[in-house]
Amino acid sequence: KYSWKGLEDFIDISYKYPPTDVFVQVMGMSPQKKPKYGDRDWSIAMDIVDPTIPMVHGKQAYYTCVFFRRNSADLPKVEIGHYILLRKASIQVWKDRPQLKSGPDSPFQVLSNVGEYDRSKDFAMHLGDDEIYQSFKAWRSAKEKLVPNGFGESGAKLRGRPTLSTEELMKKRQYQYFNYIGMIVGCWEKKRNTRTIKLTDFTVNPYPYTRKENTGDDGVIGIVTPDIMLQCTLWDNHADNCPELKFGDYVHLKNCVRNRNEPEKSYLEISIRGNTSSEPHVTKINENDTSLKALLKRKAELEAAVARERSPNIELVASPIRTRVTDLKALISIKELIEKEDTGIEYIRATVQKYRPLDISSWLRDFCKFCKKTFASTISEQCNLCGNLLKPVYKAGFVLQDEKESQLVVWVFDEAADKLFEEYPAQRLKNDPSLWEQFERYMILAQHEIIKPYFDFGIKKYFSTSDSFGDGWNYSIVNTEFVLEDD
Repeated sequence: KYSWKGLEDFIDISYKYPPTDVFVQVMGMSPQKKPKYGDRDWSIAMDIVDPTIPMVHGKQAYYTCVFFRRNSADLPKVEIGHYILLRKASIQVWKDRPQLKSGPDSPFQVLSNVGEYDRSKDFAMHLGDDEIYQSFKAWRSAKEKLVPNGFGESGAKLRGRPTLSTEELMKKRQYQYFNYIGMIVGCWEKKRNTRTIKLTDFTVNPYPYTRKENTGDDGVIGIVTPDIMLQCTLWDNHADNCPELKFGDYVHLKNCVRNRNEPEKSYLEISIRGNTSSEPHVTKINENDTSLKALLKRKAELEAAVARERSPNIELVASPIRTRVTDLKALISIKELIEKEDTGIEYIRATVQKYRPLDISSWLRDFCKFCKKTFASTISEQCNLCGNLLKPVYKAGFVLQDEKESQLVVWVFDEAADKLFEEYPAQRLKNDPSLWEQFERYMILAQHEIIKPYFDFGIKKYFSTSDSFGDGWNYSIVNTEFVLEDD
């Protein structure tokens, strides 16, 4: 009736089709791609359908459509499920299949179920546009839910790699390979042939990665708690080809697989391995990329929920205990400390939320400087392994929380612990166990159930490969002393 063509009309790839008008629905898309290797245009690829493409073995077939524009802002703003009315689309062949191409001279209009969503500057309405839009919506509403996978016999593409959220990784295990979009919340330097990154897409990880008892972790980063984090390991060439990343970067991960561990027994993580192609499988995404819309919406909702729960003002309370910090300098937030990419000493103000081990007497350990090992404290003063004298030391972990409700796991040990508990150094408690009751006053006052006072702490950030603290960034209290005001 009008000038539009159905996608099935382009099945003969040997024929050179003239530019034509098409009306399609978007069923999948990749992130925007920057120009490279001499190219001048930004691009975005989409999986598209219309009523003329048949079901193949009970599954919906797809074609692909690629948009090219000089500026990324001129690419269509579109979400999965939207409709696109495309004028003067070129028909080309890609991997022996027909593919639609939209260049600068190919205007477009993007429509949702409630009306126009976006359009190019040069788009103009034609007679019959609304009629086909309404017909298309009626067709889609009557269509049963699609289950995309593989390739169809017609040459049209069946959607292959789905983009899964963290919470979908266990619900959709039929997809062995998948893509992932997330925000970087942690990254480590390459170690041998691997590199580890930690991400969130603000959905829940049913089996989050946690470190073992008495080892460090990255704590809460801003509003990002461990239960919404997902760890990814990049192997071999993928570790080499990974771009420079920092906290807050948005990335697209291609061809991921789940870890081989049984999640019920351990944790859920993903990895990118195999495939010796030099093509990057980790790609940064601009914050205005439409593929981030769902993630950014979840992030905004979480930020709003956290803001509602927070008290508008942090009231400093009088407390019989405080800290004295040597050479106290400007205070920074826990988030800023975590985001720092180098070692050093910084200063924060925070409350003590938890401590481990709960049995405070087990903080006292015996250290052999010759064997480089610590042991549970006993009455013995000699190492059972080498016979040399043991040194009594403290080793404990605290969970600190600042006024922005960011949390951090920190360690206190050795000389820094003796300074923190200056009135009761480790050697004194080993010599006189009757002092434990007085020592426990530190933590009773510092971690009061109702009144949690704020303390200033010196925090040393360092990179560890020790089994005692766990691989990666660790944090320890330094240059700080608890002071009991009533003494």
